Amino acid sequence: MQTRGVWQNPDKDASYFTGLGSDHLSWGTPVDSEQSAYRFKGNAAVADIDGPAVVLGTFTHFNFRVQMPFTRFQVELKVTVVVEGGIRREFVLPFSHYESPNRGPVHDDEVGIGVVAVTKAVEIDDVECDMKVTGFYQSLLSDEVTETFISPEDQSNSGQLLVRFTRYDGPM
Repeated sequence: MQTRGVWQNPDKDASYFTGLGSDHLSWGTPVDSEQSAYRFKGNAAVADIDGPAVVLGTFTHFNFRVQMPFTRFQVELKVTVVVEGGIRREFVLPFSHYESPNRGPVHDDEVGIGVVAVTKAVEIDDVECDMKVTGFYQSLLSDEVTETFISPEDQSNSGQLLVRFTRYDGPM
C-alpha cells in the first residue's frame, strides 16, 4: 500500500491558512521567525488483514510562536491509499488543533485525531477491509500510541500515524 495526504476544509476562515490542497499546511503570523505548520508524508507499507498496526504516514507539527485570532481549529487530511493492482481509495481524517497562547509555564500545542474508523476502506488480497486509526506514535515522548499529539513549542515534532486493517464483517 502507498499513501499520500493533502490538507483541506479548515473550520475557520481559509485565508488564515497557506497550503490547502497540499501536504504542507501553515498558519499564523510569526512572533519570531516562522509560521506554525503541519506536514503529512505518506508511506509505503505492507498491511496484513487483522495484523498489527502499520504506518499510514508521518505527521510533523512545526510548532512556532504565532499570533492567531483563535486558539482552536479543525482541519481535514484527505488521504489517498493505493493498494496492489492500482486500486485507489480516499478518505478523510479530522484533526483538531489547540494553539497554545504561549503564556505561563506550558507552551505545548495539542493535536487530536480521535477515533476514526472507515468501513470498506481498502481491499487487501481480494478481501474488503475496514480501517481504524489507532493514533499517533511519538517515540521521543512516549512508547504509547495516543489519540493526542503533544507538540512542544519552538520545535519540529514528528510522529507516525498508525492504522489497522480488519476484515469487513458488515456495517459497524
